[in-house]
Amino acid sequence: MAINTIGVGTTAEDNTGDTPRTGIMKHNANFTDPANAAARLMQTSPTDTAAGRVMAVGAFGLGGTAVSVDAVSADTLTDGANYYLTNGINTPEAGTWMIRGSVVSVGRGYQEAHSVNLATVNSFERFQNGGTWSAWQPVYTGANYQPEINDGMNVAQLMYNNTGGSVGNGASIAGPSLRFTYFTGGVPSPVGVASGTWKNVGGATYADNEFFLATKVSN
Repeated sequence: MAINTIGVGTTAEDNTGDTPRTGIMKHNANFTDPANAAARLMQTSPTDTAAGRVMAVGAFGLGGTAVSVDAVSADTLTDGANYYLTNGINTPEAGTWMIRGSVVSVGRGYQEAHSVNLATVNSFERFQNGGTWSAWQPVYTGANYQPEINDGMNVAQLMYNNTGGSVGNGASIAGPSLRFTYFTGGVPSPVGVASGTWKNVGGATYADNEFFLATKVSN
């Protein structure tokens, strides 16, 4: 309903305006009609999701600075806000990230994450279906894409050891424990997540967080 306007007459004391009682009733109705903003409460915080609250500039990081959070799971950041997440859980990798995402009531959703403290540009995305998040997948841009990087069988590639331990020469490694490699200014950096099974063909044993040559042997 439209806002009730109190009639004040045409001129002072002409007795054509609303009576005091009618004016007060109109005033009160403006604060009880749920269609009017005056009847609703403001958000109590930038991430207040209570139904019917009035949003302010900066709510959910919109129109203002991102909402800063620390040491929380990226899985919980699904309300469409722009988050600045430090020391997060379930992020693509360690570091500080800008994260935005949303989930609909049927357990399907989308998230994107952009690194903010790395020398290179790392962007990732993932999807939720049936309430379960997929693995983070890299979004390739002009800053991190190299045409020679591929996921081909029996193609020797420089991979990043993300197993948490050493990998012996000739050993088989599960793809999700490896990262592809791209170069920025001649410096290798890990990106993305491999799949299938790989074999160390680098001729030596490589420690965690080292780069080595590997070939994909099965999907």
